[in-house]
Amino acid sequence: ADRPDAPDPAAPAVVAAHAASKGRYGSRKIKASLERSGVTVSRRRVCRIMGENGPVGAYGGKRSRVRPGAADGADVPNVVARGFGGRAPRTHICSDLTYVRAGASWNYVCLLVDLYNREIVGHSAGPRKDARLVKSAFATLSFPISDIEVFHTDRGSEFDDAEIDLMLEAFGIERSLSARGSPATTPSTSRPTGY
Repeated sequence: ADRPDAPDPAAPAVVAAHAASKGRYGSRKIKASLERSGVTVSRRRVCRIMGENGPVGAYGGKRSRVRPGAADGADVPNVVARGFGGRAPRTHICSDLTYVRAGASWNYVCLLVDLYNREIVGHSAGPRKDARLVKSAFATLSFPISDIEVFHTDRGSEFDDAEIDLMLEAFGIERSLSARGSPATTPSTSRPTGY
């Protein structure tokens, strides 16, 4: 006759370890915690027990901290003015930074997007959110930088930098900054750009 499966004898230890971590531990840390207590259990088994009993670990444990700062007061016009369409190829480039988890730390990604067709035309990644990361993205362009007429960004400190100013000036590129408190994003499309 069919009878219900017996409860897993490791279930109380898994639930207790999760509760002791104040709901923060995922399967890996619970497995390690149990091993320190002398209980040997596979990570797959811990996952199954957590799925059956409801505990869920907090993702990552660390989050990228947003560092408060004064709003950029640079007196630079908003040339694009949310007019993201109808641009000639390679003439109007928009940029923004995001961060991704890489092992135990955060890395930053800078993307250069052509407003003509929302194509990513340049990119860079690194551990620091600074002007060098932005300049590295320009170094990956597959066309001459002199084709660019307008470079549009938000008012982040990584874009408001003397190195960026010198580069733009050298190639005759006009700077465009979004309004204060407004990101340099394009309207949502079917493509996953967001820039």
